[in-house]
Amino acid sequence: MPPTDSNGNIARFLVLNVPENELRIGLELMVDPVFVLTSEEKVIYTNRTAKTLFKLGAGPQNTDFEQAAGLVLDALLSPTEMLNQHRIDDSAQLTVRDSIVEQLVMTVSAAQHRGTAFYVVVMRVIGN
Repeated sequence: MPPTDSNGNIARFLVLNVPENELRIGLELMVDPVFVLTSEEKVIYTNRTAKTLFKLGAGPQNTDFEQAAGLVLDALLSPTEMLNQHRIDDSAQLTVRDSIVEQLVMTVSAAQHRGTAFYVVVMRVIGN
């Protein structure tokens, strides 16, 4: 409802902008590719860098991480367990992109959003 003055006339409008995902703004600014995954390793978000690096187009929502990125997630714990233990895991992975073999460091951590825990996967290219 727009706020009104004492005469019942509309005095001003109030606008509330609620982001779909509070993390999205920061993740879009990262130069490294980022994937956010469900506990079943389904992709629910990729930042612009991940879409470009892995040629994902508009985004692979609800696709298996391995299918989207061509990489295996080495998480031994669920995202909830990772959160409870404050755990962050790093692993080295090899990927082929444009006929070039590249080595990536994959950092897997977890975040909670609206009561649900998710994997957050950040990758850094370290050589080819």
